[in-house]
Amino acid sequence: MKNLTWLLIFAPIVLTHSTHIPPPTAITRNGTIQGIQLPFFQQDLFLGIPYAQAPRLDNPQPVNTTYDHDSPFDASRYGNTCYGFGSNELLGLTQSEDCLNLNIIRPSRTIEENNANPFPVLFWIYGGGLHQGSSADPMWNLTYIVQRSVKEQQPLIAVSINYRLSFLGFPGGREALNAGITNLGLMDQRLALAWIQENIVAFGGDPSRVTIWGESAGGVSVFQQLVAYGGHGGTELFSGAIAVSGFATGSALPETEKMQDGFDKLVTRANCTMAEDKIDCLRRTSLYNLYPAEGSLGGGWGPVIDGDFLRRPAAWEIHDGNCAHVPLLLGSNSDEGLIKVTASGYFPNKTSEITSLLETNFPRLQHSVIEQLLDLYPEDGRGEAPPYSLPPDFAWCEAMYAANLPCGSQYRRAAALLGDYVSHAPRRYMAYLWSRLGLPTYSFHFKAVTTGIPIQYFYGLGPGFANHGAELAYEMGLPGGFTTPIQFYPPVKNVSGHLALSMEMNRRWIAFVARKNPNELKGMYGYTIEV
Repeated sequence: MKNLTWLLIFAPIVLTHSTHIPPPTAITRNGTIQGIQLPFFQQDLFLGIPYAQAPRLDNPQPVNTTYDHDSPFDASRYGNTCYGFGSNELLGLTQSEDCLNLNIIRPSRTIEENNANPFPVLFWIYGGGLHQGSSADPMWNLTYIVQRSVKEQQPLIAVSINYRLSFLGFPGGREALNAGITNLGLMDQRLALAWIQENIVAFGGDPSRVTIWGESAGGVSVFQQLVAYGGHGGTELFSGAIAVSGFATGSALPETEKMQDGFDKLVTRANCTMAEDKIDCLRRTSLYNLYPAEGSLGGGWGPVIDGDFLRRPAAWEIHDGNCAHVPLLLGSNSDEGLIKVTASGYFPNKTSEITSLLETNFPRLQHSVIEQLLDLYPEDGRGEAPPYSLPPDFAWCEAMYAANLPCGSQYRRAAALLGDYVSHAPRRYMAYLWSRLGLPTYSFHFKAVTTGIPIQYFYGLGPGFANHGAELAYEMGLPGGFTTPIQFYPPVKNVSGHLALSMEMNRRWIAFVARKNPNELKGMYGYTIEV
């Protein structure tokens, strides 16, 4: 099914090569970019445009290549993906250190029309735990939300980017701090936003109306961009922000020193222990040696407080108003905790096992606090879904076994507890802090009983619930059915209702991008959809 998904997404691109429609072009600061047309969608695509250079373990640098009219940059296919672990390998994407590129999707129209009425811009930052992800992932296909924006008579341009991941994007430790190379992936994102400011006019976009949008680690990235450099310069790059299922609370950011252990292990495995300059040694080490060594260490790389790009935890900065003052839309899903429980390796069947899970993952929690939490999240005694979580409409254990996972009769009890901790409470707290500054703040809670993502694709998300990432296919407006990117497992009872929900979410995202208010809809007002 994965191959079929790719075929469906790229089929319109292949078809354009057999036509005689002149390819769309745009003249940027670096010269002429030549894209392709999607006649069926009436869209122009510019794919894989370099926005920066990525020297290993160093800050991103501007592109120094120029393209003339007679030899334009070929933007007809996705560019390289940054090195990562997980979906990047599963999808068979071409990974490279030369990966800082972006994609632009716009409605087709003349240059005169572009100049007369430029489009607002939706800037997508993918998630993936900061160790996987790519703008070429078919789940991030922005064609459909652009198509919906035209139908809503408020067209927009969509942009997606690649940024460096894992240790190559988020090195930590004393050496990285002293070298000034922490938070490189975030700096990649920042430079991409600067590139948009300089060049999006050439594509018919309005640089004064850029909305940044991210999910999971992309949502965390959005908050880091909001507080970067103490909030300075943010409003010059974007005018609105959407963060879903990813929030930068104080507990989410370790000090640089706390990543020293991972750095030391990487140095050892890369045979750089005796080097006088360990950063330089890692830069010179063959990627074929460095990449497996990095992957064997697992996760742990991420943003750190470095006193420069990130001066303090985001919640502290927002509390004091040190952030970009722009409208904010944020949300989370009912069953966010499913992935957290699975990642912990616990599939609890009794209360004592949930206690062990909490003690292992939160060693600073006092036992009295754990007991209070267990009282607040009771098990109903029948092994069914707890009252605070969405009920399954199928055999839970049967579905878990089908995914080669243990059943865990109290699995969802633990998931509800962790979901509140990592997602719902941070969402509500961030919404409170933002609105406290007098800024427009909108919050949503997604609870459609489905998965939108094939269980075979994202291990551990679980079928049939509003789990982490389940809302993405709805936000993106991907069409439903067995021959398109959305896969319902098990088959849902009301497909038309889910498609209507997706359209409604599309409309509200578009309204936020266009007018910074998801409730200011064109045409009929929103409505309640039973799914």
